[in-house]
Amino acid sequence: MNGLRGQHPLAALLKVAGLARSTFYYQLRILEDGERHVELKEKISTIDEHHQGRYGYRRITATIRNAGQIVNHKTVQRLMGELQLKSLVRPSATGPGAVRSDASRRTC
Repeated sequence: MNGLRGQHPLAALLKVAGLARSTFYYQLRILEDGERHVELKEKISTIDEHHQGRYGYRRITATIRNAGQIVNHKTVQRLMGELQLKSLVRPSATGPGAVRSDASRRTC
Protein backbone atom coordinates (compact mmCIF):
# COMPACT_ATOMS: atom_id res chain seq x y z
CA MET A 1 0.00 0.00 0.00
CA ASN A 2 2.93 2.33 0.68
CA GLY A 3 3.97 2.07 -2.97
CA LEU A 4 0.56 3.28 -4.12
CA ARG A 5 0.38 6.20 -1.68
CA GLY A 6 2.34 8.44 -4.06
CA GLN A 7 -0.05 7.79 -6.92
CA HIS A 8 -3.41 7.77 -5.11
CA PRO A 9 -4.91 9.52 -2.10
CA LEU A 10 -4.73 7.51 1.11
CA ALA A 11 -8.49 7.79 1.69
CA ALA A 12 -9.20 6.09 -1.64
CA LEU A 13 -6.71 3.29 -0.94
CA LEU A 14 -8.19 2.68 2.50
CA LYS A 15 -11.71 2.58 1.10
CA VAL A 16 -10.74 -0.02 -1.54
CA ALA A 17 -8.86 -2.11 1.04
CA GLY A 18 -11.68 -1.77 3.57
CA LEU A 19 -9.35 -0.52 6.31
CA ALA A 20 -9.88 2.22 8.84
CA ARG A 21 -7.29 4.99 8.86
CA SER A 22 -6.39 4.19 12.47
CA THR A 23 -5.78 0.54 11.59
CA PHE A 24 -3.46 1.53 8.76
CA TYR A 25 -1.35 3.80 10.97
CA TYR A 26 -1.38 1.27 13.82
CA GLN A 27 0.02 -1.46 11.53
CA LEU A 28 2.53 0.97 10.07
CA ARG A 29 3.78 1.79 13.59
CA ILE A 30 3.96 -1.89 14.55
CA LEU A 31 6.20 -2.60 11.55
CA GLU A 32 8.50 0.29 12.47
CA ASP A 33 8.65 -0.70 16.16
CA GLY A 34 9.91 -4.14 15.25
CA GLU A 35 13.05 -2.51 13.90
CA ARG A 36 13.44 -0.18 16.89
CA HIS A 37 15.29 -2.59 19.18
CA VAL A 38 17.58 -4.32 16.68
CA GLU A 39 20.79 -2.98 18.24
CA LEU A 40 19.60 -3.76 21.75
CA LYS A 41 18.68 -7.33 20.74
CA GLU A 42 22.18 -7.80 19.32
CA LYS A 43 23.73 -6.45 22.51
CA ILE A 44 21.58 -8.74 24.68
CA SER A 45 22.50 -11.77 22.54
CA THR A 46 26.19 -10.90 22.70
CA ILE A 47 26.14 -10.55 26.49
CA ASP A 48 24.21 -13.80 26.84
CA GLU A 49 26.68 -15.69 24.64
CA HIS A 50 29.68 -14.19 26.43
CA HIS A 51 28.37 -15.32 29.82
CA GLN A 52 27.19 -18.70 28.47
CA GLY A 53 23.53 -18.09 29.30
CA ARG A 54 24.14 -17.53 33.00
CA TYR A 55 22.99 -13.91 33.11
CA GLY A 56 19.32 -13.17 33.64
CA TYR A 57 17.55 -9.99 32.61
CA ARG A 58 18.65 -8.14 35.75
CA ARG A 59 22.35 -8.73 35.22
CA ILE A 60 22.10 -8.08 31.48
CA THR A 61 20.28 -4.82 32.22
CA ALA A 62 23.02 -3.84 34.69
CA THR A 63 25.73 -4.69 32.15
CA ILE A 64 24.11 -2.56 29.47
CA ARG A 65 23.60 0.32 31.90
CA ASN A 66 27.24 0.11 33.01
CA ALA A 67 28.19 0.47 29.36
CA GLY A 68 26.39 3.82 29.36
CA GLN A 69 23.11 3.02 27.63
CA ILE A 70 19.82 3.80 29.33
CA VAL A 71 17.52 0.80 29.17
CA ASN A 72 14.50 -0.36 31.12
CA HIS A 73 14.62 -3.81 32.74
CA LYS A 74 11.17 -4.61 31.42
CA THR A 75 12.35 -3.99 27.87
CA VAL A 76 15.32 -6.31 28.36
CA GLN A 77 13.06 -8.97 29.88
CA ARG A 78 10.59 -8.74 26.98
CA LEU A 79 13.32 -8.84 24.34
CA MET A 80 14.97 -11.83 26.02
CA GLY A 81 11.60 -13.58 25.79
CA GLU A 82 11.36 -12.76 22.09
CA LEU A 83 14.89 -14.08 21.56
CA GLN A 84 14.04 -17.16 23.64
CA LEU A 85 16.95 -16.52 25.99
CA LYS A 86 16.64 -17.93 29.47
CA SER A 87 19.32 -17.91 32.10
CA LEU A 88 20.63 -21.21 33.37
CA VAL A 89 20.06 -21.84 37.04
CA ARG A 90 23.19 -23.18 38.64
CA PRO A 91 22.67 -25.92 41.20
CA SER A 92 22.61 -24.57 44.71
CA ALA A 93 25.19 -25.71 47.26
CA THR A 94 22.50 -25.81 49.93
CA GLY A 95 19.49 -26.87 47.88
CA PRO A 96 17.75 -30.23 47.86
CA GLY A 97 19.99 -33.04 46.73
CA ALA A 98 23.17 -31.06 47.34
CA VAL A 99 26.03 -32.95 48.90
CA ARG A 100 28.00 -31.11 51.53
CA SER A 101 31.69 -31.75 51.69
CA ASP A 102 31.64 -32.35 55.45
CA ALA A 103 28.60 -34.69 55.32
CA SER A 104 30.75 -37.78 55.04
CA ARG A 105 32.75 -36.83 58.12
CA ARG A 106 29.76 -36.70 60.43
CA THR A 107 29.21 -39.49 62.88
CA CYS A 108 25.97 -40.06 64.70
